[in-house]
Amino acid sequence: MPNSLKQQVVQLFQELQPQFNPQQKTVMVKVMNELLSQNDLLVELQHADQILQNCINAMTDNQRFKVGQQNCAQGLAHGWAFRTEQRKQLIARAQRIQGAASA
Repeated sequence: MPNSLKQQVVQLFQELQPQFNPQQKTVMVKVMNELLSQNDLLVELQHADQILQNCINAMTDNQRFKVGQQNCAQGLAHGWAFRTEQRKQLIARAQRIQGAASA
């Protein structure tokens, strides 16, 4: 059995395609397209995470505090000012979904 969700969906589509009606084929093609674009989203999130880390590392403690205050004022402070842990968890989840973590 293929490892990644994408590989599993492709295999399932290939096996079941003869049984699908046109509407079902359209839905499956849309699902496969979403899975293929998921990698682009993951790469962009990883790049954004690294850019944020670079910015945070270049900031003084005062600057970090000021950004934290602004984020709190805008309701963005769940999980602290920079949401690093949430991003890392989302990246790890996306990697598991894609099978990248096991590849």
